[in-house]
Amino acid sequence: MKRRFTLIELLVVIAIIAILAGMIMPALGHARAAGQRTNCLNNKKQLVTSMLMYSQAYDGIMAFESTVGRTLKPYSYILAGKGGANTFISGKVMMCTSVKTDLKDDCTNASGMIKAYETDNWYTTARRQAMGRFISVGDNSEIGYVVEKMKNPGGLILFADAFKKLGASDSETPFWYFNPAKEDASNPYYAGMVHLGESTVAMADGSASSMSALALAGSDTGVKYTLDATFEKLYTDGK
Repeated sequence: MKRRFTLIELLVVIAIIAILAGMIMPALGHARAAGQRTNCLNNKKQLVTSMLMYSQAYDGIMAFESTVGRTLKPYSYILAGKGGANTFISGKVMMCTSVKTDLKDDCTNASGMIKAYETDNWYTTARRQAMGRFISVGDNSEIGYVVEKMKNPGGLILFADAFKKLGASDSETPFWYFNPAKEDASNPYYAGMVHLGESTVAMADGSASSMSALALAGSDTGVKYTLDATFEKLYTDGK
């Protein structure tokens, strides 16, 4: 006579399986997130390498934004070869892997490049000259970072995972620049700590790394405002 499982025994087995699954799933989720961070880090490395290639072709000046057909276009539009220009990198590489959307035609949702030409106290002429960040061309409609003027390219962050600070009805929105040192209500775009509490960043010397909000706040770029992994909470000075 075959012995059948009792209801109690079956429930015990199910409970054990549920407990084991509960232990394994967080580990799998962490591994998946770590793999996503590595992929995004590789993308940042390719992105900054393509920017350095661009600078070699254009007198040491990196792309930032340019007027194309009377419309202001970001660095990503230029590097992606839109408007008939040379293509230096594919659009997919410029997107943070945490966002499952396609790159827009105007490339305004690519990885964020640090915005360093504002006029508030942090962006003073003296600081800009000390950092050797960029050069303005003509009537400021074209702006680019100059490689040879950078005093510490290995400590100068050019790219990070940048997102719009969300409102109640907004969805996560990556953006092509981020504001490093001020909360800007009119342009609320910040580096996002979207990869296990860190943001993948690329330096002006071609290197890439993953940094926490606290590490960003202590960097030469002075990145003080960052979003958490939900794209909502705004951290100041990494606190």
